[in-house]
Amino acid sequence: MAKKRITFFITTILLLVFLVSARAQKEKKASSTDFKTRSIKELEIAKQYIDNQPIKSIELLGQYFKSNVKRITPQEEVELYQLLGKAHYNLQQYDLALQNFKKVESFSTSRSKLTKRIPLRIPQSLYYDIGKVYLAQEDWNSAIQALNRFLGQYKSEDLLKGEGLLGLGQAHLGNGNFSEAMSYADKVIALAQALGNDSLEGQGNLLKGRVLEERNEEESLELYQQLWDDAVETRDVNTNRNVTEAMGRVLDRQGDFQRKLDFKKEALQNSLIVQDTALQGNLNLEIAELYLSNDQAGEALPYLNSGHSVSYERGDIEQRLKASKTLSDVYAEQGDYSRALTNYERYVALVDQQYEKKQQEIELSQKVLESLYENRETIKLLEKDRELNASQIALLEQESSQKNLTIYGLLLLIIVILIAGFLLYRSSQQKRLANQLLTLKSLRSQMNPHFIFNALNSVNSFISKNDTRQANKYLSDFSRLMRIVMENSQSDFVPLTEEVDTLALYLKLEHLRFQDKFEYDFQVNEALLNEEYAIPPMLIQPFIENAIWHGLRYKEGKGKLVVKLLAENDGLKMVIEDNGIGRKQSKALKTENQSQQKSTGMKNTKDRINLINDTYNSKIRLNIADLEGEITGTRVEVFLPKSLMLQPC
Repeated sequence: MAKKRITFFITTILLLVFLVSARAQKEKKASSTDFKTRSIKELEIAKQYIDNQPIKSIELLGQYFKSNVKRITPQEEVELYQLLGKAHYNLQQYDLALQNFKKVESFSTSRSKLTKRIPLRIPQSLYYDIGKVYLAQEDWNSAIQALNRFLGQYKSEDLLKGEGLLGLGQAHLGNGNFSEAMSYADKVIALAQALGNDSLEGQGNLLKGRVLEERNEEESLELYQQLWDDAVETRDVNTNRNVTEAMGRVLDRQGDFQRKLDFKKEALQNSLIVQDTALQGNLNLEIAELYLSNDQAGEALPYLNSGHSVSYERGDIEQRLKASKTLSDVYAEQGDYSRALTNYERYVALVDQQYEKKQQEIELSQKVLESLYENRETIKLLEKDRELNASQIALLEQESSQKNLTIYGLLLLIIVILIAGFLLYRSSQQKRLANQLLTLKSLRSQMNPHFIFNALNSVNSFISKNDTRQANKYLSDFSRLMRIVMENSQSDFVPLTEEVDTLALYLKLEHLRFQDKFEYDFQVNEALLNEEYAIPPMLIQPFIENAIWHGLRYKEGKGKLVVKLLAENDGLKMVIEDNGIGRKQSKALKTENQSQQKSTGMKNTKDRINLINDTYNSKIRLNIADLEGEITGTRVEVFLPKSLMLQPC
């Protein structure tokens, strides 16, 4: 009886264990199925954004990495890296695209002990994607090698094969192998006709025309003309745009002004038919440039205004910039300074708008890439952990010595943790440096609007006095100065010789405006100009501006401004000294409204100096002193160490 009870008890326990285990397995399977379903959905959403919104796609893939990093399988990693590569390719970030595609390739060539047990499916299109990157980088030999490898393993007769043949033809054309390029063009056309794909056939004919064009054969223009007519009839936007560009190249080589003009006007009418507003904007501007090159400014104006209107409706900042700047130049040449100034102000505003847009894109891209980098490092650690487990199992099977295995595992884990800590620290340092450089760029960009506003006021002053000669002279010098300032604002350092020229031009413009208020003396140590030194752009310009606008402008009688660049104590000493009314009296003269407004020029300059010192571990010194006694005024001294001035431009 006791034996039966014991048997019943053991059987009941085993049954309960079986039921609990079965339920746990069912829940685990359901959870795994739910995870897979959500994974597929998230990846599909990321795919939808790759072509039109690649930044959004990268952001979604980064979020997926972060939330599922411990569950991602090697096969999912293959797909994720390929999607990342395609997104970076669409952003024209070719190095990053190639890096991700090469990561996919590495899964097929070098697998750990654990991943060898899992058959991975490497996408057949991988080497096609790699070939496209090399084509974009104009690395023709690498492109030929990758695309040949793709076609060697791709057996389907479909559109993707046609794209691969087309890429090979383009690569051979880039290498100057015209016969090979023509052969692949014929293959693309034949495959496109078999598939009934007009778009692919058009691309094959375009490649054929390009070969004829490079050979300087007249048949190229005839072929382009036929393709052009077909594209307009079928309203094929992409083919029409590509053929228009190709025909323009051929006619540019011929140099016939009237023929080029007639072609551009006909192309403009065709762009209206196919409803390609981007091409409309470009053609309007190109027609205007043709008229301007032939000294027909009056004929150019309607096309410039039309081009600006089209680009405004499309939100195309690049076209609007070009149209506004050209309109400003044309009106200035015609003596219509009011319209010239209006268009130039619009151009300056668009420059700032474009800069802000680019800065936002850079910050977003940087944020996403930093997140992806952290997630990739996590995946690497997980891969190392899996390899560690596989190594531990192998050691147990071979030695059955738990003690030694634990010691080896702990040592390897410590090494992994140390490596991970080092990588995270380095990532943090890189992020800190990147943020500081972005802040420096932001401070430089904030100084430009104030400087532009004062200069435009000077132009307006000359115009209001009907002093067109001085206004025209000032506007010409100001345009040159603005171009230099805009170009230099993109760099952390510029050659000292260029900065000296910029300051000399700025002093000339300010003296032209206030020549009855001050004289100036600009002294530069010649020894400095013989060295390849570089300095931060526009570093002392705000101090010169303050000396003129707040010190010398209100002085009774004519004042004196001295700007010196001296070699001193293994560095550069810059001195700005004026005999104006001084800071105390200038502050007292400010109106109530002026006192309430915050001046950002001086603050930004001091912030820039602090950031430069922190970023480059330098010691720029700034000293501002009031001159007292018989001579009042202000003296500013800025010292740059030689070690900082050896930075690359």
